Amino acid sequence: MRRANNRLLVFCVVIIHFLWGTSFWKGIQPNSNRIRLDFAADTVVVPLSKSCSISRDSLSTKNITSLPFPIGSRYKDMSLLASEIKTISHIPRKRQIVITHRSRLCANPYVIGRLSGEYVSIVQNWTRLPINDTAEALSQLVGHYNVPSKGKYYLEIIGLLCNDLSWDGEYKHVCLEDPSYMKLTDDWAHIYVDSLGANENTLDRDVVIGHWKMSNKVVSMPLQTRYQPEGCRGNKDERCFLPMSKDRFDPYQFEFQNQNTTFLIQDRVMAANEANHNILLCFVGLSHAREMAAAVNLWLQKWNTSNINAVSVDAQFPRLVNRQFIQSKIIGRKCTRTVIAAGQWSVGRTPPGSKYAGLPPTQFPQYRDEIHNMIVDLQASDANGIFLRSIHYNSLGDVKLTCPPQDWRHPAVIDQLNMIIKNLTQSMGVQFIDTSQIIGPMWDTAGDFCHYRNDDVSSSEALYMLGRLIQKESVL
Repeated sequence: MRRANNRLLVFCVVIIHFLWGTSFWKGIQPNSNRIRLDFAADTVVVPLSKSCSISRDSLSTKNITSLPFPIGSRYKDMSLLASEIKTISHIPRKRQIVITHRSRLCANPYVIGRLSGEYVSIVQNWTRLPINDTAEALSQLVGHYNVPSKGKYYLEIIGLLCNDLSWDGEYKHVCLEDPSYMKLTDDWAHIYVDSLGANENTLDRDVVIGHWKMSNKVVSMPLQTRYQPEGCRGNKDERCFLPMSKDRFDPYQFEFQNQNTTFLIQDRVMAANEANHNILLCFVGLSHAREMAAAVNLWLQKWNTSNINAVSVDAQFPRLVNRQFIQSKIIGRKCTRTVIAAGQWSVGRTPPGSKYAGLPPTQFPQYRDEIHNMIVDLQASDANGIFLRSIHYNSLGDVKLTCPPQDWRHPAVIDQLNMIIKNLTQSMGVQFIDTSQIIGPMWDTAGDFCHYRNDDVSSSEALYMLGRLIQKESVL
């Protein structure tokens, strides 16, 4: 009997030794916050953040079975969404991240996931899948990632909204979750990417522009979301400096899929310039259009072009780009290419001294109508070379994190605007320039929590923009 027990002990030791060095063991390290469901054989569970247990314990004392507060308020020192999370898991062969959560309070959460390691990638295309065969009401959010190399990647997931914004709902008073408790994953949570093959559920069908790559000279660290805590505007003490610092982004540079992209675009631009074609690139919008025109001009100045210039044309809202505007500001100015991205003022805090002060954010159906009518007017005009561009993400600045918010340019709203623009340009036959592969992974880098200026993000986006606007036919 003793000999049989010894054999069993040796067998168990061998099995544990084998599992210790595998990604299986790395994914199931003990964590009191995690409850494993019926996962597939190759699923690896990701450690949850402390805010999940803190929020769950806090919520349990309140005996809540439905949304406990009116729109425009939130609980302090907890996150409703974090309290609902049961597990976060990784399915390597499908390149999927799966969040399993209770749906009694948060039936349709909005989350942001980001991988960081040799490359940085956003977890995208989240889809909601209800689970019907469990003892309690559960749902799953399934997201997909795309990185060009295998290896260890840190995973951060934050929950912005317990319930995502509805298409026709009022969102002026909808508060984001408490920023101190947004994080759903452990600070050092990571996955191991071992599959790079095509998958119909990922972004492989889309044209890959490139990736944000980490310098080989630094040690990989988790890339955590940057935000501006309350009371930190102009404040540089440690409480404010750490969450607001941009140093975390220094190791990363954008690497185009084609390593010769910069030279190819430069050759194309120089050929157009030497052909003595006066090319005027017009960027319609407001401050973001001005910053983009400035970034494009930096490239043109670097290449010593004299016949190609970029300018910005002011239009705070899509509804202002009407027939009179098109005739006087686009056609009258002789714009060769025109890029329109009017959306920041539609959902942002309007300056107190402006004539638009106090305007509420534009509702999504109204924004769709404004974009539609703008495209109709553009197509009815003699304007040529018209493009619509994706609206930039804004970082989580203090005015977006107040409750109720004073500014609504957070990713949940911007995603809705970009979906409207993308759908309408496709259905109405207008060219669309989507720079989300450049902006998305670095969505929280803007120094003032709004504008991308004088940094790798604005420079990479401007170069890509030149590549889209100065095509071979421009040289002829």
